[in-house]
Amino acid sequence: MTNFRIHGDNIVECERVTQIILNTLQPDTVKTKLIAPSTMTLSLQTSYEGKDVDWQFELLPGFNKNNKRRWPGNIFDSLKEAGSFFDETPDVIISEIDDNNQETILLAIEFCSALQAGNQAWQRSARAFSVGRTGCPYLYIVDFVKYELNNETRARKNLRFPNAAVPYSYISYSKSTGNFIAQLYIRSEEFDKSKDPALRDFEESDFSRTQLGSYLIKLLLHKDTAREEKAILTNNMHIVEFLARKSKQGTNYTDKEWRKISSMTTGNIINYAVQNKRFNFHKTIAKASQHGASLAVIGLIDSLSTGLASKDLPFGIIPADKRKLFADGLQQIYPDASRTFIQALGANQRHLIITVFKGFKPRGDDNRPDRGLLPLASMLSPADVDTVSYIYGPVIKENLDLLDKDPQKLAGKNGLWRSILALSNFVILDVPVLGCKEYHDAIRFYDTTSLKNIYQRLGKNTALTPRPVFRSVPRTYGEDDVDTAIHYFFTHILGHVCFEGKACAILPEEIGAVFL
Repeated sequence: MTNFRIHGDNIVECERVTQIILNTLQPDTVKTKLIAPSTMTLSLQTSYEGKDVDWQFELLPGFNKNNKRRWPGNIFDSLKEAGSFFDETPDVIISEIDDNNQETILLAIEFCSALQAGNQAWQRSARAFSVGRTGCPYLYIVDFVKYELNNETRARKNLRFPNAAVPYSYISYSKSTGNFIAQLYIRSEEFDKSKDPALRDFEESDFSRTQLGSYLIKLLLHKDTAREEKAILTNNMHIVEFLARKSKQGTNYTDKEWRKISSMTTGNIINYAVQNKRFNFHKTIAKASQHGASLAVIGLIDSLSTGLASKDLPFGIIPADKRKLFADGLQQIYPDASRTFIQALGANQRHLIITVFKGFKPRGDDNRPDRGLLPLASMLSPADVDTVSYIYGPVIKENLDLLDKDPQKLAGKNGLWRSILALSNFVILDVPVLGCKEYHDAIRFYDTTSLKNIYQRLGKNTALTPRPVFRSVPRTYGEDDVDTAIHYFFTHILGHVCFEGKACAILPEEIGAVFL
């Protein structure tokens, strides 16, 4: 018997994986049992393409994260050692236990049933970027389609699509890392071409559920998965082309352009953007959010920039031959900027990706979707470019002080600042400062290349390594155990479908404990 583990955010995420496996294998018998109050096992015997399959899966819901010490060991340690430096973690990790009682990670999966639109579409890009750089295969599985709903009546509003650059970033990152990283779509219960004209030219053969099942089985059998990977990435590209046809023409790349970019044997999307100059990059800032010299900076960027993939994205390119003009223009807007910073910004001959974003909420809180913005830009772009981040949203004084004195410490304690500092060569702030007795502004210029290099070196040339198996019994019990017990009772004892929910919001923990 070969033993696997499925670590998941919750029991439902774990069972989504086992259900894909069962639907593909169609075994005659499946045995399930609880070996601990929150640990369920699933065993099956069958054959696949002439090879015997005798597998057992342990389902371990609830990760050790956010200072949580639920399990005696942390499955994320292997990823961190191999260079996964963001705290953003996938929904599921599949691992295998060998005869020496060592556990090796095989695959990471993110499930998304949320509406893919606006900045939500790249909210989870940090997970793909961070896990993908370790060499661990990564799949982002999207339930397509989802509708925006009216807040009061919950009635469907117009269908919204993500920017085509988001799914393309997975293809680009897969190429640049040599690792299998893909975004794949599976049909949701809401998908109906007959009722929504916007879906009528969507090819249902681009859903990848079948390829996903075959890929998982072959991966677990250690068979060649090249055919499945190619099919999934091909469908990924078809999704890019479909989304390009749905986007505004004139300010987004067309489906033909995406095909051309994807088929380039030399060069990359950055080269294409600079050479073709389809549109400039422009960031619209709401009047209420405008601050300091932000409008003057936007005007400077408008005059020198090239759009990258879409004018709707909050990043673009300052071509290498215009970097000095950009740096000199900033010096005129901000005459107190240090000459050293201006010279560093303008001297390098590499293209410069520029990101412009508010970054933080009105009270200075972390803006979760923006954590994925720089990872998205990094997944699209090659390594031989620089990045400058211009931030105009409010910053908490405590964080600003740390940024001045110990930026690496700030990156270690805040997810958005880590994204900014780990992936930017230069950071410019023109922000209101919160948390002071008196309101005031701050203008800052940081050359963060050395800190970026520190993060880029983390895990370099370090492969995912096996780790000793930790016990399947959690150290502490809580909501995950109540969820698992209720899920197991309704799904595997009573035989009813149990949908994901918040068990502890319905049952007090003392009552839920009866199921344990």
